[in-house]
Amino acid sequence: MRAVWLREFGGPEMLVPGEAPDPVPGEGQVLVEVEFVNITFVETQMRS
Repeated sequence: MRAVWLREFGGPEMLVPGEAPDPVPGEGQVLVEVEFVNITFVETQMRS
């Protein structure tokens, strides 16, 4: 699956796109597929 890795604290240049293995739910767990996410301007300021 597609993922964005944050290797170290810093600005947007620290975000690295990549791939991650598909998660596998364990017993008694469910897997929820997320199609969209929203990131607000305030959230970008909190990270940097």
